[in-house]
Amino acid sequence: MIALAEATTILKSIAGRFRFQGLKPGSYMLAVGAGIEERTVERIRGISAGPGVVRDARLDPLDLRGRYRVIRLNVLDEDGRTVNAFVIAKYPSGRSQVGWTRWPGILTAKEREEYLLVEADGFLPVALEPFDGPRKLVLKRGLPVTLRYAGEAPLPESPLSLVVTLESAFTPVLPPGQLPLPERWSIRKAPYRGTFDAEGRLELHVSEPGVYSLRWSVDLEDGVATREIRPTPAPAVSVNGKADPPHEVAVDAALLEQALSELRALQGSSSTSSDSDNE
Repeated sequence: MIALAEATTILKSIAGRFRFQGLKPGSYMLAVGAGIEERTVERIRGISAGPGVVRDARLDPLDLRGRYRVIRLNVLDEDGRTVNAFVIAKYPSGRSQVGWTRWPGILTAKEREEYLLVEADGFLPVALEPFDGPRKLVLKRGLPVTLRYAGEAPLPESPLSLVVTLESAFTPVLPPGQLPLPERWSIRKAPYRGTFDAEGRLELHVSEPGVYSLRWSVDLEDGVATREIRPTPAPAVSVNGKADPPHEVAVDAALLEQALSELRALQGSSSTSSDSDNE
């Protein structure tokens, strides 16, 4: 990404050419970097802009060779489907750099990374040795968590559905650029969501063992409207490894019926409004 004053452009030309138009006369600073990663930014100050086309000898050309390394990591699941994974480059100095595999990784050449940590929701994380150029990585599914519905009330029928969400109950969300303690893998935790099948069974995959809080909600037509169910105390599921037995879980029947009634009323009012519009 190349930024000059308030103008910004994404460099797409293989030849590396870029142009800013419509600038007011004055002195500018040019910043060139990989996306928003602060540590990759190079700054050239005191660029004068005036009438007509202005060229600065420092930019013609701007030689950035040797300052960056470009890596391309193609992450797939075990079925060969592309996975958008989160990558953390950890350096011996203690600093780190973060990014996503949907873009090429542009790393600073000032310091060689110690390792690269690759993780994606529902998959086991992988630590890689430093590498150059393109590489393919296949991630394995995470630890399976099987939930079996054991509630007194029957599961709702379409277009209503009972949604279960598992959230990490122990890992804080850290700002970009900070890693947790060495024995901890993840720095971000997205929730794991799913619905029970007709037999009241649900299987999710989580990235690491631990205690996960369990939340309930009822969805109307795949999220058109949602009502959360908040039992007290909040239930939790403990995940120890691949041999965990199924967890029997249940939601309070009265709270479930309340959520269902609210969504059915909403569904009924929407249907009445639609009928009125068609008359």
